[in-house]
Amino acid sequence: MPFILWNCSDDDKDDNPNDYQSLIVGTWIEKDYPDYGIKFNSNGTYVGFGSGSWSGTYKIDGDNIILNEYDEYDEEYYNLIVTIIELNKSTLIVEEEGEICTYVRAD
Repeated sequence: MPFILWNCSDDDKDDNPNDYQSLIVGTWIEKDYPDYGIKFNSNGTYVGFGSGSWSGTYKIDGDNIILNEYDEYDEEYYNLIVTIIELNKSTLIVEEEGEICTYVRAD
């Protein structure tokens, strides 16, 4: 299940990490797979879409997004931590377990 963010450059590191909480809110689609995406809500919840859908809560901790999701199959909660490489008004690039994902704002 892909997460939602990718492709980095130090040129765009001018956004303040303290602004991540407000910048993340909105709908992001995967740049190379536009049928996949995630919507981060201002109340700390998210909904992912693509092959199926999933939802949970999230929080920003420094340069990390910590997603808490309930796995209905295993009937348990788990955390997924992704590192923000770049986040600005139009682009979200994250790293998850060594994989870089690039998202673009859809709204």
